[in-house]
Amino acid sequence: MVKHRRPLPADGARTGLFPALLSAVAAAVAPLPSSVAKRQGRAPLIGYPWGGRPLGAAPVLGCFLNTVLFTTAAPGDLDEACDRWWDDIDHADTPVDEVVRAARSGGSRWSGTVDALLTLEDTTRRPPLELGGVEGVETHLRGPALQSPVAVSVSQSRRELLVRMGWNRHQLDDREARWAFDTLCTTLDGHLGPTPDRTDPTASLR
Repeated sequence: MVKHRRPLPADGARTGLFPALLSAVAAAVAPLPSSVAKRQGRAPLIGYPWGGRPLGAAPVLGCFLNTVLFTTAAPGDLDEACDRWWDDIDHADTPVDEVVRAARSGGSRWSGTVDALLTLEDTTRRPPLELGGVEGVETHLRGPALQSPVAVSVSQSRRELLVRMGWNRHQLDDREARWAFDTLCTTLDGHLGPTPDRTDPTASLR
């Protein structure tokens, strides 16, 4: 895993930050020689979780959580990423299984896999885990092995972003991964504004 910390821009609202991340991830994975997207001659697909509760929903526990698919023919183009992302959000409640079935019924050979996964966590918005006046305990479960070639996890605090990237070594070698992460960070800096020093002393590869 590699890591990169960078300060948030003064106007770093989530609405501008997330498409910037999508654009940067797409720019990082699109040129990879070993990527499935490049071999199939198509734009990369970035999967990301999206959840929420409809306005006016009853005050009960639970919300919807879906995997949304982002793709762009111009990786690194922030304006296009913003337009496509807003289109995605309009259909965020469409189950991803339906998207895969529709693609197959249309003659696509797409298997339903994605080229990268992206998650963004706003650490400033963590309501207490409480139900019926009883405080809950958060338990992290070890998930299955990474299925996509690349997974990018971003944590947003009040002042900075922590960008982490892991990869599946069966699909991507370490040299390609380092190059992809550098491209991701450079593209993101271009969207959000350069940092005084992009060298992260906490960066690690294992």
